Amino acid sequence: FFFQAEDGIRDAQESRGLGDVYKRQGTVRANFERASEFLRIIADSIDVEPPTFAAKETTRAAEGEGDKGKKQDQPSEPESAFETEEERYLYEELLELKNMVPEVALFPRKGHAAKEEETKEEAGEETKTSGGGNSGILSDYTELRPRVLKCSSRDDADAIALDFCYIASNKKNRRLLVDDLLEYRKDYQFVVPYLCRIVATVSRYFKDLGEIMITALVEDFENLRRQFEGVALDRKLRNTKYLAELTKFRVCTSVVLVNRFKSLFDDFSGQNIDVAVYLVETAGRFLIRNAESKMRFSVLLDTFMRQKSLRNLPSAVIMQMENAYYLCKPATRSLKARRTRSDLEEFVRYLFYFKLDDPGSVSRTIAKFASPDNERLLLRYVMKTIVKGRFSAMQNLVCVLADLQQNVHYRRLPELAVDATIEEVVGGLERNDTLERQSRIAYIRFFGELYNYQLINRELLFRVLELVLSYGHRTGEVRDVCEIDSPEDSFRVTLVVTLLESVSEYITSRKNRAFLERYLIFFQRYILSKTYIPMLLEFMVLDLFDKIAPKLKRFKTFEEADAACAKLLKEEADARLLEEFSLPEESKKNERAAPERVSEATRKEEVKKLLEQRREEHEKVVSKFQDEYQQLLNESNNEARTRIVPSVNLRAGAFKKVVKPKGGEEEKEGEGGPGLNLIVRQGKDLAAKRIVIPSDSRLVANIRRREEEAAEERKIS
Repeated sequence: FFFQAEDGIRDAQESRGLGDVYKRQGTVRANFERASEFLRIIADSIDVEPPTFAAKETTRAAEGEGDKGKKQDQPSEPESAFETEEERYLYEELLELKNMVPEVALFPRKGHAAKEEETKEEAGEETKTSGGGNSGILSDYTELRPRVLKCSSRDDADAIALDFCYIASNKKNRRLLVDDLLEYRKDYQFVVPYLCRIVATVSRYFKDLGEIMITALVEDFENLRRQFEGVALDRKLRNTKYLAELTKFRVCTSVVLVNRFKSLFDDFSGQNIDVAVYLVETAGRFLIRNAESKMRFSVLLDTFMRQKSLRNLPSAVIMQMENAYYLCKPATRSLKARRTRSDLEEFVRYLFYFKLDDPGSVSRTIAKFASPDNERLLLRYVMKTIVKGRFSAMQNLVCVLADLQQNVHYRRLPELAVDATIEEVVGGLERNDTLERQSRIAYIRFFGELYNYQLINRELLFRVLELVLSYGHRTGEVRDVCEIDSPEDSFRVTLVVTLLESVSEYITSRKNRAFLERYLIFFQRYILSKTYIPMLLEFMVLDLFDKIAPKLKRFKTFEEADAACAKLLKEEADARLLEEFSLPEESKKNERAAPERVSEATRKEEVKKLLEQRREEHEKVVSKFQDEYQQLLNESNNEARTRIVPSVNLRAGAFKKVVKPKGGEEEKEGEGGPGLNLIVRQGKDLAAKRIVIPSDSRLVANIRRREEEAAEERKIS
C-alpha cells in the first residue's frame, strides 16, 4: 500500500495538470497517514516498534540528470528549513510522553475502569520521582489554566503538555485548552511558538486537539479575509501566526497554509497585502524547503512578486514585499573573483594600509625600489589611502610624499597627487552626491595637509578656497539659482571649515593675514546667503573665526556682507588700473631734473589724474561717433517715410560731391582715424558723407589685421 501511495503521487505529478496533482496528492497522503496510524496502534498493542518508511529522494529533475548525478563525489545536502539549531530543536525535538506517562492515560480503553485507578497511583509515584509537572496528578483543568496563560518558554510548554495528558481523555478539557491557547495576548509574537508546541506534543496522541484548533483558525481566517473594514490588522496577523507555527510543528498540513496564501490574491489590497507579507516572513522559509509545498509555494511566490508591477503599490509596501521574498528565497550571488595583484602591488598596498604609522620607514622602503615606472602605482594607492585609510593617518601620508619629493625618481609624485586631489574636489562640487560627502571631506583635509608640508603654495590654497564658494555660480553672485548648490545645502561650508582648520596653524601668519581676512569676508557673505545652517555647523564656524581671526568684523545680514565685498572688489579694480598705467615721459624728465624726490602719494595722484583724462577723451570720441551715427539713421528714416527711393546703380563717378565733416577741413586718416563713406540723398542727387571711426575701436583693428594678412599673402606669392 505504501509503495502504491508513493507511485500514485509520482504518477499524478506526471500525468495530470497542476490542480489535479495537488488534489490527488492530498487524497493519497491522507490515506497514507491513516494507514500509518493503524500500524502504530497495532504495534503498540503487541509492544513492538512501528515500521518506518523513508521517502524516496527522487524527483523529475534528478531522474532526468541520470548519470550526471552519479558522477558527483559528494551530493549537496538539502538546506534546512530552520535557520538555527536551537530553532530546529524547538520545532522537531518534541517531548516523548509515552515514556513519561502511563499508557492508560494516553490510550484510554473501555472496560478498564478498575485498572485506571491503579495506573493513576503508579503515575503519581513516577511523577514525583521524575520531577516533571506537579507533585500530584491533576484532576481538573482549572488547576492547569493559570500556567497555560503564563506559558512563555519551552520548558513551561513541556511541563504543561505532560500534566495535561492526565486529563486529556476528557474532550471538554481539550476544548478548554484550545480556547485558552487562542486567547489574545499582547506578546503573542513571542509566546505563540511555545503554545503551539503544547498542541504539537499532545496532538500526537490526541489527534482531535489539533483538528479542533486548526478548524477554528481556518474559519476565523476566512471570516476576517472577507471583512474589509472594522477589523483590526493585529487580529488577522495573530491568526496567521498561529497557522504558520502549527504548520512548522506539522500539526497543520502545509496545504492548508498554502491555500490561505493563495486566497489572499483574490483581493490583493489593503490589509490582505500585510497579511500576505507577514505569512511569507513567518513560514515562507519552511514552505519553500518542504517537499510537500515547495513546488506550489514557489509558483505562488512568483505571483506574489508580480503584484508589484500589476498594481500601483506604495514604495514602502514594495520594499516590505521584497524583504519578505528574499528572506525565504535569498538571491543567489556568485562569489566575487579576487583581483590578482603583482608582488610589487601587494607590497605597496601593505605599506600604505598597514605600515603608515611609521612614515619614515615607509618612505625609505619605497626609495629602495625607486623607478619612474612606479609613480602611477604609488599615486593610485595614495589616492586610495585618502578614502579607505584612517583619517588620523592623513598627516603621515603627506609626510611620505614630502620625503619622496627629495628622491630623483619620485620628484613628480607630489605634483601628480596635488593634481588628482584638485580633480576630485572639483568633481565632487560638480556631482554634489550625498554618498560622496565623507570622501570629499577626506580629500579636502588631505589638500590642507599638503599646504602644511609646503607641497603647495599660498596662491593655490586660496584659489581652491574661492573655487569651493563660487563653483557653479555666476561671477559675484551667490544667491542665484544653482542646481549643484541650492540655498538649503550647506555642505560647502563644511568643506571650507575643514580646510581652514587643517591649515590654521600656518595660515594665521603676518604674510597671510591680508589674504585670509579678505577671504573670510566673502566666506561670511556665502554663509549668510544660505537659508539654513545646522546648529553644529554654526558652532564649528564660530570656533573657527575665534581661532584664526578673532578681531575680524562679523556681519549680521547678507546686505552688509555684500556691500563690504563690493567695496573690496572696487578698491582692487582701481589698484589694478593704477598699476597698468605709468607716468608719461615728460613727467619722468621733470622728475630727473627736479632736485628733490617726488613722494609716492604725489605720484599716485598724478597717475590718477592722467587716468581720468584718458577716460574723458575716450568717452568724447565714443559719444561723438554715436551722435553722428544716430543723426544719419534719423535722416535716412525720415526720407524713407516720405518717398520711395528708386534703385540706383552705384557705379564709379555716380556721386557729385562728398559732404565734408563739420569744421570745413577734411580729416586725415592719421588724425581722427579711418573713416567710411555713407551714401545719403540731397534732393535729386546722391552724395557720400564721411564718418570718422575711432582708431581704438574693434572694427578698425579687424580691418587693419585683414589688410596685414592680405599684404603678407601677396609677398609670399
